[in-house]
Amino acid sequence: MIGSGRGLAEFITWQTDTFGIGPGDRCTCLTPPTFDVFLRDALTPLSSGATLVLPGDDDVRDPAAFLAAESITVCHVVPSLAARWLRRAQGTWESLRLAFFTGEPLYA
Repeated sequence: MIGSGRGLAEFITWQTDTFGIGPGDRCTCLTPPTFDVFLRDALTPLSSGATLVLPGDDDVRDPAAFLAAESITVCHVVPSLAARWLRRAQGTWESLRLAFFTGEPLYA
């Protein structure tokens, strides 16, 4: 079966409108292109006028430092990865405005 982009387009429109994602935001895409949510992570900033910042190999090894260095304002992340970042965090992510936790249960 062939899917359509309608559901993705509606989600992106809802997310950008609801959370005010647009010019001035710096969004990152932490998922590889082989994972289906890559489209959400890459197309949301591109369709809203925000900047898409793709991490390099070194950034993937230390994504918390990447978020701070690149002044990322919006990211999607699984809770287990965010918990790992917070345990290792050396600084603050003052620029981070929105963090969307998806793909796993979110525990306190």
